Amino acid sequence: MGDHAHQLALLAKMHHARVHDHEEEFLSHFDDDAEITTPKGSWKGKAEIRKWWQEKSDLPDWEDHWEHVEGHHFRRKGTAKKLIVTINLVQEVWIHNGKISKVHAHTA
Repeated sequence: MGDHAHQLALLAKMHHARVHDHEEEFLSHFDDDAEITTPKGSWKGKAEIRKWWQEKSDLPDWEDHWEHVEGHHFRRKGTAKKLIVTINLVQEVWIHNGKISKVHAHTA
């Protein structure tokens, strides 16, 4: 399996662990110094990401399809519902040495 296929498989595993509430599996896909940023804040390192996981709110509805932006950078679209409003989101992920190094979720 090529590098691109490995990266897509890693993204699928991360998504599966998140959706099925498998915290340890989810964290295993991240680099020790990884960072997650969302409109609600920023968390750096696995200890902080664990806190983010435990404080999580409703999950956005993310598309299964990942767009390859360039190199080790991938992006997908999604939506979140807030009361009667649907918010369009983008999730960007960077992979380094076979682990997720950064996740950036923001409004589209």
